[in-house]
Amino acid sequence: MAAPHPGTAPHGRHAPPLDVRQDRQRRRLCAAAGSVFARSGYTDATAEAIAREAGMSKATFYEHSDNEEDCIIALFDASAEAVLAGMRQAAEEHAAAAPATREERERRLAGEAPP
Repeated sequence: MAAPHPGTAPHGRHAPPLDVRQDRQRRRLCAAAGSVFARSGYTDATAEAIAREAGMSKATFYEHSDNEEDCIIALFDASAEAVLAGMRQAAEEHAAAAPATREERERRLAGEAPP
């Protein structure tokens, strides 16, 4: 008996809700698409190759994406959002660590202790 594909959900009454399963499928397809695009390039990537890499059928691929272009745009959007989230976090951390006033910055630059 073959081992189940990593990340597959249990079936039957123990299965997670539909939205959870669909989200898991989307994540698996995105990871597979990234691998296929990296290995084959966009022009040679196919829905069949992406679905096979994810351990799913082409029908499941088309339930989540209209075509390969839709899939790569979703990957780009997710990557851009991850970069923006990292930038937001870095800006918030910097703002929390930065001196609040000009006078405080000048004291720090001069090596003076805070009042």
